[in-house]
Amino acid sequence: MRQPYWIIIFLFGVFAVTLLSEARADQEASNVAYVATDEYGRCFAHSIPDAYFEPGGKTHIYAAGDELVLLQTFPWYAQRIYIACNASDGKGMSAPAIVQMGPWPRGHKPNAETLAIAFHYNGKELARYSTLDIADGDPANASCSVSHYTVIQEEEGLVRRGGDTLFRLVTIDGRRLTFSATTGALIDTEQTSPVEFYGECFGGRRE
Repeated sequence: MRQPYWIIIFLFGVFAVTLLSEARADQEASNVAYVATDEYGRCFAHSIPDAYFEPGGKTHIYAAGDELVLLQTFPWYAQRIYIACNASDGKGMSAPAIVQMGPWPRGHKPNAETLAIAFHYNGKELARYSTLDIADGDPANASCSVSHYTVIQEEEGLVRRGGDTLFRLVTIDGRRLTFSATTGALIDTEQTSPVEFYGECFGGRRE
């Protein structure tokens, strides 16, 4: 039995609107100037992009007080930064610890080239991890949209434990990773709850 034309037209319209909504939801936020402050407001990071949608830019670290004092400059831009002003390395040094989050990854598969997170201490980059690193080497440990993917479920941020400054995040597959903010080393992995649906980049729910 042939369907009335109005039903076909209606269903086509619903399908088109759904595709348009998904495409719009997948659009990247443009790069804009970004400011991140220390927990106590003693210093802050000011990140300035070179372009709206491409990588590149500079990040300046300032000490806050009666006058602004430029402490450090980095040759990169980030939409998300975490900063601790006086992080101790346990050896008598206190300096800014900077956690640089990578961009929203394009494509559908974690890889070794796309930055997920980098750690800087006392003006130097100490460690960086790709999206494939955070996915524990398994490209299926990701969740995808139309043209992007993510390997991070939640950024829990900087935490203090005794005299140590740590950074924690939770991955899509449910691992809570704890890093030293002053060395960049991964020091602990704890299993938590994964995202309900992930691995969709590869054709369905992962069991």
